Amino acid sequence: MISCIELSKEELTKLQLAIIVESWDKLNNRKRKEFNKLFTEAERKLIHNYYKRAYRWYLVKGYPNNYRMRSTTLPLLKRAVNYFATL
Repeated sequence: MISCIELSKEELTKLQLAIIVESWDKLNNRKRKEFNKLFTEAERKLIHNYYKRAYRWYLVKGYPNNYRMRSTTLPLLKRAVNYFATL
């Protein structure tokens, strides 16, 4: 059974996915190689999927009131936010 967690709008905002949205285009060749070393292919795909969602939430629609995700996804997103914050 897959365990899920539900995040409120405030919790999603505190996750700071906007950092990924703002920094995504800064991945040049050197930084892309570092990104590829730090994250597996499956993790990179998931981060890219959440980048697209975060882009919509941050720049187009606004964050949803509640959002459900797998409990394993939250630590990955926090790692990704920390990485993108260093760019």
